[in-house]
Amino acid sequence: MTSLKQPVKRPKKKRSSSQNKVKTKEEYIRNNRAEKKLVAEKKLKKVADPAAKKKRPRKNNRPKTANSVRKKQQLKKKKIQQQRCKRQQLKLLLKQLVLTVGISLVLFSTIIYFTIRTPKMEGYAMTTTLTNNDRVLVSKVSELKRFKMVYFKHPQTKEKTIRRIIGMPGEELYYKNDQLYINNKLIPERFLEKAVAEAKQSGFLLTQDFSLKQTTNAERIPEDKFFVMGDNRQFSSDSRDYGLIDKKDIIGIVELRVFPIHAAAHF
Repeated sequence: MTSLKQPVKRPKKKRSSSQNKVKTKEEYIRNNRAEKKLVAEKKLKKVADPAAKKKRPRKNNRPKTANSVRKKQQLKKKKIQQQRCKRQQLKLLLKQLVLTVGISLVLFSTIIYFTIRTPKMEGYAMTTTLTNNDRVLVSKVSELKRFKMVYFKHPQTKEKTIRRIIGMPGEELYYKNDQLYINNKLIPERFLEKAVAEAKQSGFLLTQDFSLKQTTNAERIPEDKFFVMGDNRQFSSDSRDYGLIDKKDIIGIVELRVFPIHAAAHF
């Protein structure tokens, strides 16, 4: 029998330590170059596509359950109901504001109409107390007294004008030497003291002598009647010309002069 030759195992050559070091350095350089290439490629991609920088939100891929859907629907319904409630409340507030403003305006206008007027003085019958185009405030609730200026309707023409009360109901009166006598008693007219003194110096009477009987054919002033005169006695048209005035024709009493502002005064 022929004998088979078995392969002879050659012993491996051992590498020296210097060879191993060279190999490890080459591998390190290769790996380092590869890493640098990867970093450079990533940078180029980011510059080319800036949208890639933005992180996209992660989608919740969890399956939506029936309870979560119901909760979302309930929340939506609650929000809608809250918005409706707010709108209704705003509408109610606006309605209330409009109503209150309207009611207050109506009340204010009615109160003013029944209590106050602001007429204009026309003419010069009340000079020097009032003059033409003076705006005055008239009170409808004040008490009628002697020497108060009244705003009334002319008994003949029904035009509205202003004069001063001189005689009250139930009284008899007359003028003598620029002096007023009521029921035979001297009543001083302080608002005319300056004008009377000037007239006396000039040698004439501010108010010509007369009696109630001469002007009205009555001994005394009847009930609910008044005798009125203007402060500008020489040129005023008053009860000496058109007689007594009725209480029902008196609109109110002049309390203030409101215009012109620099001449505002309380009477």
